[in-house]
Parts: sequence; structure tokens; C-alpha cells
Amino acid sequence: MSKLTRWMAKAVVRVVDRIKAIYEQINLHYLKGEFKHIGSNAIIEYPSHIMNPQCISIGNDFTGRAGLRLRAYTDFVGLKHTPEVTIGNNVHLAMDVVINCTHRIVLEDNVSIGVGSKLMDHMHGQPDFSDLKVKVMDRLLTSRGAVILRNNVMLGTGVVVLPGVEIGENSIVGSNSVVTKDIPPNSIAAGVPARILRTIELSKP
Repeated sequence: MSKLTRWMAKAVVRVVDRIKAIYEQINLHYLKGEFKHIGSNAIIEYPSHIMNPQCISIGNDFTGRAGLRLRAYTDFVGLKHTPEVTIGNNVHLAMDVVINCTHRIVLEDNVSIGVGSKLMDHMHGQPDFSDLKVKVMDRLLTSRGAVILRNNVMLGTGVVVLPGVEIGENSIVGSNSVVTKDIPPNSIAAGVPARILRTIELSKP
């Protein structure tokens, strides 16, 4: 590859990056008027998908990396929902994070969620499996309860958090874990399903 070709390739990359940055600014400017609330210094990278931002509140210093899917379902196969997504201050969502809500999902301050992790407060179908013969995407979305991540929670890469789960403050969940039940504060958990590996001993001031 000649020097001229390399220079042209770098120039194209710079132009594409600049176009992406401009798109992000325009998109965020548009979305700011649509969110229920969004604080200062928010970053939502291209490409991302935000569904029904009027049901979503975001605090200050939020970062959503490329591939974020933040969906609040107000209607699915004819059933109305009243979703509520509340995100606190200084929350970081890495690339390809998925948050699907029909009921309530809360991320308190200083929460960090790793690449490809998924949070959902619902399932396709009835809890008693009475609709197993119905096509999956034709089943009603039913919620078993809110998903709540308290202050300073960190999820590793590829973590799945299922409906009705609360993760206590300062807790850490290891990569590729599936969280099926509550995790107490100051815990390190991992596995499928996730279990408590140890309790974090906080130093006294």
C-alpha cells in the first residue's frame, strides 16, 4: 500500500468518525426533547436504538456506547403497558447493552454495565405456561417484578438479569452470569445461575 493510499484511507476514517460525531450530537439533541428527563453531559453513541424515550429518565453524566438498545414497551400484541425506566447519575452502559422494560427498571447512581449485558423485567408468555402452544412472539409480555440495580453496582460482560431481581449496592456480578434472584449489598456473585462467592469487607473511614 502506497503512502498516498494510506493517507487517503486515514482521511476517510477521520471523515467517517466526524460524521458519526455530528450524527450523535444531532440525534441526542433531538432525543433530549423526547425523554421524560435527561441530565447534562449525556452521551449516546451511534448506532443506538431508543424506544419510547418519554418513559425514560436519565441523570447527569450518562454514557451509552454504540449498539445500546434501550426499549420501553408501551404496547405489545395489543396489550398496553406503562413502563418506567429510571437511570441515575454517572451511569455507564458499554457496547451492545440491552434494556427491555414493560414494568419498571431502575439503575441507581454509578452503575456500570459491561458489553452485551441484558436486563429485562418481563417474559414472553404466562408464568403458568398456559400459552405454550402460542407462537413465542404472539404471546403477551408478563412481568414478574421490577429490576433494580442499587448504587455502585458493576455487571461484567454478557450478564443477564431476569425479572424481579434487585442487586444491592456495591455488588459485582461476574461475566456471563445469569442473575435469577436478589443479590445482597457488598457481594461478588457469578455463575449460571449466579450465586454469592464472597462478601466485600468495606474499610471503615
